[in-house]
Amino acid sequence: MKKKKFYLIIFVILVGIYSNSFSGEVNPMIPDNTVVIQFFSQNQNIIGAVVFKRDAIKYYKIPDAEKKSAELIDKWVSSFGGKDITDVSAALFNILIKPIESEIANHERIVFIPSGNLFKIPMSALYDPVKKAYLIETYKISYINNLEMMAKPSLFTNRDINTYLFGNGLYNIRNKESFSRGVTVKENDVVIYSYSNYNLDWPNLPGTKIEIDRIQGIIKKFKQYKDCHVYEGINASESSLKKLVESIKPGTNNIIHLAAHGFYDEVRPSNSAVVLSLDGDEGNDGYFSINEIINLDLKNIVFVLSACETAKGKIIPGEGIFNLPKFMLLSNSNNVIGTLFPIADEPTAEFMEAFYQSLSVEKDIVSALRYAQLSFINQKSKKSDPYYWASFVVYGK
Repeated sequence: MKKKKFYLIIFVILVGIYSNSFSGEVNPMIPDNTVVIQFFSQNQNIIGAVVFKRDAIKYYKIPDAEKKSAELIDKWVSSFGGKDITDVSAALFNILIKPIESEIANHERIVFIPSGNLFKIPMSALYDPVKKAYLIETYKISYINNLEMMAKPSLFTNRDINTYLFGNGLYNIRNKESFSRGVTVKENDVVIYSYSNYNLDWPNLPGTKIEIDRIQGIIKKFKQYKDCHVYEGINASESSLKKLVESIKPGTNNIIHLAAHGFYDEVRPSNSAVVLSLDGDEGNDGYFSINEIINLDLKNIVFVLSACETAKGKIIPGEGIFNLPKFMLLSNSNNVIGTLFPIADEPTAEFMEAFYQSLSVEKDIVSALRYAQLSFINQKSKKSDPYYWASFVVYGK
């Protein structure tokens, strides 16, 4: 049997499993205005998709995807931030979205369950060459790890939002400043016993001070925000964050915003972390990592990870992506906003200002993030380029 035919059979079997569970039944976890799209891949090429709606399930074999998607995704990633990605974004749209366009029409929201290297790109930046618009201009977009996560309750059923802002932390190079917020480690031959073994230098991030000050200014203007607490300098620490998480009360709406460095370890992904203040925290090392997140209960919390590559992760066949948002959701967080690529200080501060302003009127995190992205697209300036807005993705329904 040819390998291509074998994988197609596996795909059909998987669809059959889903059909046995959902076909002919109402999917009450999926709202009427929402579709869930789960992709399937073989050797990083997307070979098909299952579309779940409240009252139906359909599967599609995506034409030519076996030959083109992996190559196009690699081209998209290598071009992002340096070259025009309109053509490659349109080519991916025609492969991934156009075959299922009739199924998603007349819906407001798409929830994606990616597969393979599709985790590397933001679906929001796929470009419809007919409408001459990015996908985010038509739909609200988010990501989940599996269909069962659609059953998670949403926050903000009332508008009393508690916000906790971490930023302007103290790092180990005080006389050096940076406008980039992260480091990726790829070495395979380094034995790591603690984060000090990485020998990383973390400069201060003056832009995070501007960011949390701007967010504070927005919060003070709108009554939907109940309380705002700021953790700066030595207080923007891992110990402060863990104490805060433990103090969250049931039934409350909480956003924890971490404006900091991001650390992604491609070889040891469980070490990936948000790097908080490294000075003066005797109880912790400052790395809020996946290894620690899995032991916490993050219920009633939305996390905004305003740092480089916080949604980037190792792709494991059969398990999906191994990243911070995935394990925050598994630890009961309701939504997580992360980044797929490095982000710069000044545009990020402006983006987050737009996000919190929109959250004062929008009903949920997904809608608010879309509003912020549209605010950049509609500027019709250099900040309309996906480089300035597409890196931000939201996990959770």
